[in-house]
Amino acid sequence: MDSRLLLINAGILLPTGEKTRNGLTPEQFSFVEKAFQANPADELLLKTYLEAIAMHGVTLHNQKNHTEAILWFRKGLTIYPDSPMLLHSLGCSLAAENQHDAAIEEWKKAIKVYPTYVEPLIALGNALIDKGRFTEAKHYLRQALAAQPEHAEALHFTGVALHQERCCDEAREYYERAIRLSPDSALLRSNYGKLLLLMGDLEMGFKENEWRVKKQDIQKTYYHGVLNKPAWRGELFSGKRLLVHREQGLGDVIHFARYLPMVKARGGIVAFSAPPELMKLFSRLAGVDILVEHNSTEYHNLEFDLVVPLMSLPYIFGTTLRTVPAPIPYVTADSCVAGKWRSRLPEADGLKRIGLVWAAKMTDDHSRKRSCGLAAIAPLCSIPGVHFYSLQKGEGAEELKHTPLPINDMTEDLHDFADTAALIANLDLVITVDTSVAHLSGAMGKPTWLLQTYMPDWRWMLDRDDSPWYPTIRLFRQAKPGDWAGVIDKASQALVQWVNAPSADTSTNKNVSL
Repeated sequence: MDSRLLLINAGILLPTGEKTRNGLTPEQFSFVEKAFQANPADELLLKTYLEAIAMHGVTLHNQKNHTEAILWFRKGLTIYPDSPMLLHSLGCSLAAENQHDAAIEEWKKAIKVYPTYVEPLIALGNALIDKGRFTEAKHYLRQALAAQPEHAEALHFTGVALHQERCCDEAREYYERAIRLSPDSALLRSNYGKLLLLMGDLEMGFKENEWRVKKQDIQKTYYHGVLNKPAWRGELFSGKRLLVHREQGLGDVIHFARYLPMVKARGGIVAFSAPPELMKLFSRLAGVDILVEHNSTEYHNLEFDLVVPLMSLPYIFGTTLRTVPAPIPYVTADSCVAGKWRSRLPEADGLKRIGLVWAAKMTDDHSRKRSCGLAAIAPLCSIPGVHFYSLQKGEGAEELKHTPLPINDMTEDLHDFADTAALIANLDLVITVDTSVAHLSGAMGKPTWLLQTYMPDWRWMLDRDDSPWYPTIRLFRQAKPGDWAGVIDKASQALVQWVNAPSADTSTNKNVSL
């Protein structure tokens, strides 16, 4: 019997005989496998068997059984090593297993066989963006656009690569072209919002940033089903209870807690869910009637009428560069705890007390780029007239055990941010990379020097050494990617001048609640 008719009769090919049916049963898969093994020279049997293998692998991939999917894709490639479809699919499953270098190689093989195959070109471009290889990423993404000029995803990720290179105007053009084609992509719209915020267009940027709420990863991580309640959009809510719930990292929570008094001014009872690390610190936070630990039993049992994500408040209040609320300090240290720290610190003897943070929490490549490391800041520690204190927690704190640098380490007694605030209240200056400590120190109104990467987080914007969010923060920026030496050199020169400047009021207790 003709192989085409054989496969149609077995229900493996669609009646037209042109396409393999989706969702083959194990019996059908076994049938086509045996038919191919009996006649491996039959091109239709080869094509159908490979399609069956690929579809089974994709099913496993979609079920998040990536290890099994990889085995099936590789099985297909032993039969047809140059199958672009199998090479691309293998790359996707390898990437899902965090084998990114191996995935890149498979996508490159697929493109070599089929240079206009858009899917691996886009996947490769996106993977290279994650590795910071932006020029290479743009090469492949533009190759995809040469094949399909109106491909929204290729336009989007080209915009991302340009965004990361600080080519903001060009990135904006690509984002806007992609939005015209795919206006409901939450990832695209939220990335566009971050670009606008970076460029200083806060009004439009915060509006676009509202799309983040529709991203599945954000919903799963932060919202825990609370968005089924009516959304608060800024109206008066007297007689009702509003839940403002946390999202994003600790620094974001500190950053946007400034809006809570503005929320309270519009009406009823304000409940705020905070991460456990901030509960004690926020016990004195203005504008909060009920403070509840986020995702705790109390949080899940909380009764409320309205809900709003914390990071939606800048949009609701129409924040622009001219209207950034900066009621510094809006976070304070407990006076008793700060007093205990004061009694433990060595006598200043006329020296300045400076806190240091050199590493962000190592969660991803972006976090690693924000960390300069202890060795990089060594030149600061050689400047006379200063007592240095470590504020570093987490992995980076281990570096202090292997250095002769004159840094006082009392971090074993920093159990949460309330303790860190109490220590900061006794310092004259904090020098830090972009971490939650920068937000804490800035929110307390403490002079703070922020050691910044070439490509900053959106809130620090571009090409300015100050911040409208934190009037006491001064930024020291990399002139090129990875240039920590240049940043530390500028900070060292500034520190010499600061230490030797005529002394003003250097009281360290201005930000302590009584």
